[in-house]
Amino acid sequence: MAGLVVVGMRYGTALDDIRGVRETSAHLADDVRALDAADLQRTTVDHIRGELDALEERLSPIEDLLADDPLVGLARRLPGAAPQVQAADSLVEAGVSLVEAGQIGLGLADRVVALREADDADPEFALMPGLVELMATSGEQVDHIAGLLSGATAALDAIPEEAVSQIKDARDLVAGPIASYAPLLDTYRELDDVLPGLLGWGDEKRYLVLAQNPAELRPSGGYTGTVGTITLRDGAIMEQDFVDTYDLSVQEGLPYIDPPDELTAYLLGEDQSWRLADANWSPDFPTVARKAMELYGIETGEQEIDGVIAITTYALDRLLEVTGPVDVPEYGVIVQPGEVTMTLLGATRGTASSIEGRKNVLDALAVETLNRLLSLPPERWEETVIALEDVGRQRSALVWLADEDAQRMVEDAGWDGRVRQDAGDYLYVVESNVAPTSKYNLVVDRTDSLSVTLDDAGTATNQLRLDWQNNAGEPGEPYASLREFSISEEGWYGAYLRVLTPDGSKLLSAKGKASDRIRGAERVGAETGRSVFGNDLLMPPGPSKLTYRWRVPDAAVQTEDGWVYELVVQKQPGARPVPYAIEVTLPDGAVITDLPEGATADDGIVRLQADLSSDLELRIGYDLPETPPKRQ
Repeated sequence: MAGLVVVGMRYGTALDDIRGVRETSAHLADDVRALDAADLQRTTVDHIRGELDALEERLSPIEDLLADDPLVGLARRLPGAAPQVQAADSLVEAGVSLVEAGQIGLGLADRVVALREADDADPEFALMPGLVELMATSGEQVDHIAGLLSGATAALDAIPEEAVSQIKDARDLVAGPIASYAPLLDTYRELDDVLPGLLGWGDEKRYLVLAQNPAELRPSGGYTGTVGTITLRDGAIMEQDFVDTYDLSVQEGLPYIDPPDELTAYLLGEDQSWRLADANWSPDFPTVARKAMELYGIETGEQEIDGVIAITTYALDRLLEVTGPVDVPEYGVIVQPGEVTMTLLGATRGTASSIEGRKNVLDALAVETLNRLLSLPPERWEETVIALEDVGRQRSALVWLADEDAQRMVEDAGWDGRVRQDAGDYLYVVESNVAPTSKYNLVVDRTDSLSVTLDDAGTATNQLRLDWQNNAGEPGEPYASLREFSISEEGWYGAYLRVLTPDGSKLLSAKGKASDRIRGAERVGAETGRSVFGNDLLMPPGPSKLTYRWRVPDAAVQTEDGWVYELVVQKQPGARPVPYAIEVTLPDGAVITDLPEGATADDGIVRLQADLSSDLELRIGYDLPETPPKRQ
């Protein structure tokens, strides 16, 4: 009886600890899931630390029991009990690792809370540099946390399926949060290797900013009337300076830079040098960025540039939805979200007589917008992130960085603006506002219709029809103001169009009607790894149209699971969303096995309607009936 009392006391306490671990773990998991990192408070951190300390206190005697208890040691040698003991070992091992990871994480949370408290107490305190320092100096601790999570996952994976239900339930309770937070931790680890350096931690970073006006559309977003440089150190803006590209281009003694033939023919005219304002002639933004750095260096003598950022007024529209309207008292304007383009045109008149004004108003707007974004409280960071995701997805801003590791991060985020090189079918319509230059892209609407006919061998015959409706001649506003800002006051719009298709495509025909009838492509060639067809169109007010037909070999491919046709339609930066009608006619007898979301199919024809506000990706799977061998 005395022995039974001793055993009951010993293992009864252990059972209490096990129940306590389970309850505390459940509460802790709920609190962590409900945690809002953007609104982290001292009370929240202290509460979670208390739960974590309680969990550690409950785990310690269980860990000792499994390691030292003679009856547990006996159970390890019994075939029926050994798997359960081993499962308990793994579960406790995972718990110990997670407790240690949690304590390290709370130490980092303490630093975040201290920064927030200092920010709340002192209006002059700069929160962003403190956060950059935290990210730059916490790498070793974050890596340790990642190692502990990896070890905990391995321990949980070692729990056998024959473990009792209570152990498996506890395993699942622990595994869920790890699966949720491990990817976020991996993302943070990637960022903390790169982002502090981009923000000037340890060494100043200087970026060239191209301010682009999509009212005068160009391949990477719009005419670059103003450029600026921003210098960052430890997450703070140390200097920013904007200049007008016109002032740079009229300097005496600049060397002649040979422009691309089409830029000379359709915009600059003979004997005109290539200048920074027209650096964005390529549809491939990394190419644009390198050319902009080269021309900026020639025109200013400044060579120390760590990257290039191209931003359109549409991006500012989206950011102002977060910051609110910006007052520019020097020009008597309040810049509202959704009205940036027209407000700036009105404030600067868009003519050579107001070049200094154009530079100043953009400078004031950029300074105020950046300062507001960098001073937003943490609870509004999620809103900012969503806005930036929209800007990147819609190609309203593009980034190129000289650092290769950082540039890979930009590519993963979709901000790189490169000409995509996906396999399969591909289409990229690139429109450039050319002579007579205007601001009419705000009021010239375009709709695109693409029809694709596939044969049994996977070859596609594609037809693209582009329809423009030039509304620049309409009475009233904004039409009257836009005519005043443009060379053609009658509303004539000049556009140079490039259509990029898969390498090896063969043009079959090009025809259309603008001011004159179009009977063929003016340019057929290759660019940035793609076949390209081009035409210059002069469009009077009213409708214009252009149709291309071309053939793409191996647009559809045969796989082990059948045939697959994939199409990427790339969205041009700065272009307003274009209504798209896509129709894909499959070979006779094809049986559809996979349809894109939102598409319909009828009698072997797949149809899809979409607005091209971001890149469009389409995938169609189908089977073909077996073709009997030909007779010899």
